[in-house]
Amino acid sequence: MKTTAALPALVVLLTGTLVAPPPASALTALPCDPKGVPAADAWNASQLSPALTGRMHDSLSAYRISCARVVTQVVRDRGLPIRAAELAVTTIITEATMDNLDGGDGTSVGLFQQTEGSYGNIDRNDPVAATNAFLNAMLREFPDGSWQTRPFGEVCQKVQRSAYPDRYAPEAHDGVLVARAVWDRSPSNLAVYRPTDNTFYIRKLDGTPLTRVSLGVPGDLPAVGHYERGNFDNLAVYRPSAGAFVIRWADGKTENVPFGQAGDLPATGRYENVEYDNLAVYRPSDRTFHIRRANESVLKVPFPGAQDGDVPAVGHYELSNYDNLALYRPSEGAYYIRWANGRIERIAFGAPGDRPAPAHFQAGPYTNLAVYRQQSSTFHIRRADNTVAPVVFGDGTKGDVPAVGKFE
Repeated sequence: MKTTAALPALVVLLTGTLVAPPPASALTALPCDPKGVPAADAWNASQLSPALTGRMHDSLSAYRISCARVVTQVVRDRGLPIRAAELAVTTIITEATMDNLDGGDGTSVGLFQQTEGSYGNIDRNDPVAATNAFLNAMLREFPDGSWQTRPFGEVCQKVQRSAYPDRYAPEAHDGVLVARAVWDRSPSNLAVYRPTDNTFYIRKLDGTPLTRVSLGVPGDLPAVGHYERGNFDNLAVYRPSAGAFVIRWADGKTENVPFGQAGDLPATGRYENVEYDNLAVYRPSDRTFHIRRANESVLKVPFPGAQDGDVPAVGHYELSNYDNLALYRPSEGAYYIRWANGRIERIAFGAPGDRPAPAHFQAGPYTNLAVYRQQSSTFHIRRADNTVAPVVFGDGTKGDVPAVGKFE
């Protein structure tokens, strides 16, 4: 249950290696990660397992998370979008309950239960080789890239050619949830947007300056989001005077995308099962989030209890496939988070006048609560154990505001 005392949407940053044997089976489950099973995999398993709805419900282990993590990393290394990882994880759930089995039906072995006849030229018990083989087959079967939009069951079956084609679709929900949980274990970069020179200042993960990028005009607000295929977020600003996003693409070009109206505040997030973030704004005048769907229709979600001065603080605060709508109330230093069941919870964090800066600062699928305090130029990040990490960055005297994202 979600409580103020122990917010479940914050994952513990764990280190070290968990010594855990593979699950017992008539067949042997071989290791997936030659480096072992990190303790963070155990934590992710404990958090995800109860939320799964298919055959892995309450059956997820640290070992199985390690297998999903290796599969997902192969997808990332090839520069493919997260959809490919979701399809691959759905397949290994269906085929082998995420176990790297040394046998199976006939000549089938491994996570994907690949047969000797079709994949005899690779080591099918090598998760990297097996995943690459799956991805190669998928790209070959869907040369037009339609695997990115076709139903999960159709894509998995086309690649696997199973005698039981209807078994993939029921596992797609869990495949998505697990893949997203392990997709990117690296933390977000601290970054600020300086309105005095309309420039983003980005800090490397090791604490050294990464880069600075000029974007926008006076009055613009930072609107960082994942707007295109790739492993990193896009720099962007929202222009309240015009009701438009200005997005900087990976090639350095910028595009003006009208959405919203004068006075709106950016509230970008992942609100539906698509590859990219949805454009969204929070409208203080009607205290409603306005979300542009992939089909360009607009979803309006009122936020009960909102007050003048509240600002968007969207994040991934619970186990679901989508981000949570949330507001931050600077007047009292508190988050107001809307959970998937529609309930709104107040969570005190920060001090009056702080600005919200939620992001993934620890390993795992969840967003950490965080604020930026201009008077001290300091980010205050709430860890999963409820301790607070202060990190000085930027220059609050110049009006810096938080603009965190994944940039490396």
